[in-house]
Amino acid sequence: MERITVGDGYLAVRRYEADGGERGRCLLIPPFRVPADVLDPVARALVDRGFETAVVDPRNHVGEGSGGITHFRLSTFAEDCQAAIEAIRPTCLVAVSLGARAALRALGRGAPCPAAVLVTPVVEVDATLCVVLGRDWFGVPAGQVPPLLSVLGMDIDAPRFRQDCLDHDLVTADSTVPDAIGYDGRLHLIPGTEDPWVECDAVHRLADRLARPDRVVVRPVTCDRHAFHEDADLALRIVGALIEEVESAHTAMDSRTIGDVTADPERPTNEPMAS
Repeated sequence: MERITVGDGYLAVRRYEADGGERGRCLLIPPFRVPADVLDPVARALVDRGFETAVVDPRNHVGEGSGGITHFRLSTFAEDCQAAIEAIRPTCLVAVSLGARAALRALGRGAPCPAAVLVTPVVEVDATLCVVLGRDWFGVPAGQVPPLLSVLGMDIDAPRFRQDCLDHDLVTADSTVPDAIGYDGRLHLIPGTEDPWVECDAVHRLADRLARPDRVVVRPVTCDRHAFHEDADLALRIVGALIEEVESAHTAMDSRTIGDVTADPERPTNEPMAS
């Protein structure tokens, strides 16, 4: 395990080394309320196919990063994605659910990574949270938002989370589009066909607005739930599609680009951490 210092906290990074690792380097960003070690099977599957892989626990989350999840902020999650990308220098970023929205903000603002595979990606934060919470808390006056909200069993400082999303323009699909447009790498989107929390059509609409058919791929997977890691059969389908898209992205990329990105970076802010 390693630490990447960001502000007054740190991310925790777990690395999985492939023999040779010549196919590239993958960075996995977990979904909300899921620690990095839950993605261990995904990381090991990528390693088995020749990719070096790293998985991140962000700040103010669950897992090994600093801080508590009550103080979770989406803008901080995006900052952590940026810091992890700059430190790890992946050839492909793999991000899941709300982690995909945070990662897309980092990528759209210049985080260096030639390809990204976004799995069940939240592209409309307001719509997803409305389904999960049963109410549109972005659409009510600030004074009506309770001090704490239970989000998938996690108590979150709701007023500050809400204001953070508003302040950083991380609420609607219209805010997602500029981030996706700002990213000049290959973008592979894997929505679930019947995902109750992320409308498959919303992912297609995002891709259509980018108008980049040569660099944007949408690959729906038959799926009637969002948290695929909780269903073994669904996880096999999603992870299988994920791996195929990672391999496809690397096949499409110029080998010189991969070599440039995976050159060992200097990481002066990284600190060793006992595993």
